[in-house]
Amino acid sequence: AVFGVGNYQVTTFSAAVPATVFNNGTQFVFLEGSDVNGVALNTFFTANQSLIETWVNNGGRLFINAAPNNGGNMNWGFGGVTLNYNNAQATVQAVTPLHPVFVGPYTPLATTFTGNSYSHAHITGGNTTPIITGSGLNILTQKSWGAGLVLFGGITSPNFHQPTVEAQNVWQNIIHYTANSTTALSYTYSWSNNSTNSYTLPTAPGTYTITVTGYGCTGTATYTVNSITPTVSASASPTSFCLGGNATLSATGATNYTWQPGNLSGATVTVTPTTTTVYTVTGTNGANCSAVDTAKVTVNPIPQVTIVQQGVNCSDSLKAVVTGLGSVAPTPGARFYIRDADPWSTQNNTTAMTAVFGPNFTTTTFTAAVPATVFSSGTQFVFLEGSDANATALNTFFTANQTLIENWVNNGGRLFMNAAPNAGGNMNWGFGGVTLTYNSPQSNVTAVSPTHPVF
Repeated sequence: AVFGVGNYQVTTFSAAVPATVFNNGTQFVFLEGSDVNGVALNTFFTANQSLIETWVNNGGRLFINAAPNNGGNMNWGFGGVTLNYNNAQATVQAVTPLHPVFVGPYTPLATTFTGNSYSHAHITGGNTTPIITGSGLNILTQKSWGAGLVLFGGITSPNFHQPTVEAQNVWQNIIHYTANSTTALSYTYSWSNNSTNSYTLPTAPGTYTITVTGYGCTGTATYTVNSITPTVSASASPTSFCLGGNATLSATGATNYTWQPGNLSGATVTVTPTTTTVYTVTGTNGANCSAVDTAKVTVNPIPQVTIVQQGVNCSDSLKAVVTGLGSVAPTPGARFYIRDADPWSTQNNTTAMTAVFGPNFTTTTFTAAVPATVFSSGTQFVFLEGSDANATALNTFFTANQTLIENWVNNGGRLFMNAAPNAGGNMNWGFGGVTLTYNSPQSNVTAVSPTHPVF
């Protein structure tokens, strides 16, 4: 469909002559390791990695794919790319619906696909750019390498995918895009502040120098930064108190500060709110650059207590009756579902989160989650899932962030922690000595209180 009959050659890993395949007369190569080809692909690539990388660097186009049923993880080179033979995915999505493989030339197209399975493997490492993902895992990625381009996949054959026509068209578009698209030249970047990206964030006024290298040639440029945006940090002490109390708000990182609500000025101000309040401070430096931060103050109601007499004279008792507290509702905000991989390759948790919150939640992994962002005053609910193979990652994540998590819950956050692990051991879950004990699987369970809201 892409090249027409007779305009490409089909061969085997054992019969292919690497020096003939990967030479400057070859435009495109498709290396397929799916099904029973995994070991053969791995052996072929390992033996010819340097030759293949040099060919791509000089302008070659390579699509390397494997959804294996044999072998194991594969080192696919190109700066540390690995095919991970695990976590098969049944549902995948386009990362960018306007990526060329989802545009044409073969249509109709879709951006969400299902299959049994759509993939048997996923891609990590090498700083590749994801094209298709499933459950947070990269199923198809790409990387420019010198003057060439590589696409890395863990995808099964399109006959396993739905919708059928659209899946076949995307497969053909992947081949067409890899073989025919233009690519930008590959450069390396070195800034005077040790950044190696194409961009850098100045941390202080001064002169910044960039050195760019491509194909053995270098170019340099300098830029003088006269002012930068301040890093403003706000805090409250105490963060909670009883109605009638007060808190001191403090800010650092700038020169002048304005607090809202209240239009208060100063690096330190005292507030006496009557309800729980989030204060926003705007800090401005001498160059008139500004930044903001927030501090939350929780106001707890004072219990109203009366004493009533129970029983009869001479043998009565006294009972305290408390009013005025009511119930504490969660503060609306962001919601997060965090796991490294969907337990047992199912999306039951995602289905449940969608049923409760609709699309208004974020799914991420323990390695990608930014704790200070997740466990902040703007977050309402977090689901930490340690089931199946996620246990060790959950344990590491919680141990590293226990104090932050406990403080976030203490300030009103809502947390659901769950683990039915297939790895690791007992876990210390904090909160005054809670332990997850990894033993004694149960087949039958019973509600302790049938009138609890979850029932």
